Amino acid sequence: MLALYARVLGLPADTFPLGNDVYTTVVVNNYPKWPYDGDTPTEDKLLLEHSDSSALTVLHQRGEYAGLQGRRLDGTWTPVPIRPDALQLFTGTLLTNWTDGRLRPGRHRVVAGGSATRRSSAVFVHPALDTVVEPLAAFADPDGSDFEPVSVWERANGNVEEYLRVFGRPDQLAAWREGRPYVAEVAS
Repeated sequence: MLALYARVLGLPADTFPLGNDVYTTVVVNNYPKWPYDGDTPTEDKLLLEHSDSSALTVLHQRGEYAGLQGRRLDGTWTPVPIRPDALQLFTGTLLTNWTDGRLRPGRHRVVAGGSATRRSSAVFVHPALDTVVEPLAAFADPDGSDFEPVSVWERANGNVEEYLRVFGRPDQLAAWREGRPYVAEVAS
């Protein structure tokens, strides 16, 4: 897909340097049954608006309702149709950094709803962990850039820290910060 982005921009297919050791994460989500009227979701039924921190996100959805919404340029939200026969692609913030802002990340959110569980699977594609992402020469502005270099390792490390801070146990977070393995006690 990055080669296709490059082609559309009139550049060589290898413009975006993922490296030989591409870093990916995979997430599988099950969104619960949680009816709402479809027009006015309440805050407790929304996953907050965000852009993915990857270069690209590849998504597959299944379910009976279009719970994923994309933000339009005018600030309104539109449902992203469920296509069980297709993969959907989102531009992430790293691609924005590489292109010095020419390609923007896809802002999106998820609304819980429907009478059946909705599922999605996402693969987040990043360059190798030792990569520092900054505007590429093809996009460099002679007057400088608004985009600071981004260490893929530091961002990945920060994402784990944030995830554990929100969803982890205190002892699990402490183990992460101290660089030691964490093994939860087995419940009887």
